[in-house]
Amino acid sequence: MKRDNTLDYLRGFAILSIVIGHLYFFADRATGSILWNICNSIQIPIFIYVSGLLAGKSILKYSFKEFLKNRFIRLIIPFISFFILWLLFHGITIENTVTFFTTEFKQGFWFLEVLFELMLILAINKFISRSSGIHCEILDFISFIIINAYHFLAKDFAQVNQVLGLNLLWHYYPIFLIGIYSHKFNKLFNTKLSFLYLLIYAFSFYLMYIKNIHMMLAVCNLSSLFFFVTVFSNGYKIAEPAFIKVGQFSMEIYLLHILAFDIIGNIIPIIENRCIEAVVYILLACIICYLFIGISSILKKSKTISQLLFGN
Repeated sequence: MKRDNTLDYLRGFAILSIVIGHLYFFADRATGSILWNICNSIQIPIFIYVSGLLAGKSILKYSFKEFLKNRFIRLIIPFISFFILWLLFHGITIENTVTFFTTEFKQGFWFLEVLFELMLILAINKFISRSSGIHCEILDFISFIIINAYHFLAKDFAQVNQVLGLNLLWHYYPIFLIGIYSHKFNKLFNTKLSFLYLLIYAFSFYLMYIKNIHMMLAVCNLSSLFFFVTVFSNGYKIAEPAFIKVGQFSMEIYLLHILAFDIIGNIIPIIENRCIEAVVYILLACIICYLFIGISSILKKSKTISQLLFGN
């Protein structure tokens, strides 16, 4: 049976946009860049959606304990390993350790922590559902209400929120749920609606970028997510072998490029012409993706290193 590469296309597109965005960020060229704002509004939602979709299917195959053990190995072990690597480059001190864990974005590795928390919520709800007979949809909706209530009522616990990444959890939980229940949204992923999603994205992006209305970022996230899922799910695929390979190594690229950019981000070329800069950064992002595919392939030849760094 032929493998459906839709998810690989989505992940490949997402990680490419992340690398492009981080080129702008670490070169301190994000301000005023249209391309950076586009990348920033489409990148992570795709990853969260794919993670929710896959988790929603895989949790049906495992017990509560097995599912969490698997996710702990795949997410928290790499999180700890790259934290140690980050410390080795920045100095093994209490100050650096505290700095790492008390900042919301965890020097760029926040994604692993927040994704594990999303998996934990999913696993708990499934466990309660299996034990009590309560529909999981009801439990997921209750979780959604609780997370929103906490976000708006517990803003005084800023330090706790930053350590646990709870603001990011609140932002991405709805997208994670869309991934889990995507099989129920088939009609929303119709190609006839793709142009509507693109129009909504363009309008919300205009309000966010030109009018500086930050709440439009959520609309950009959702509309772009539905647009790209619709496009890639219905056969509109670009550079097939390239996108598949990048998608298959998306997590490895994410982890390695964050560490590398943090260490040598100051050598990223700065180009004053924004149009030329955009072209250069896109090409450079493609080169970086394939460079880290090569590096991760070498590292994964050792099973121990592969498990420690990438959780597989």
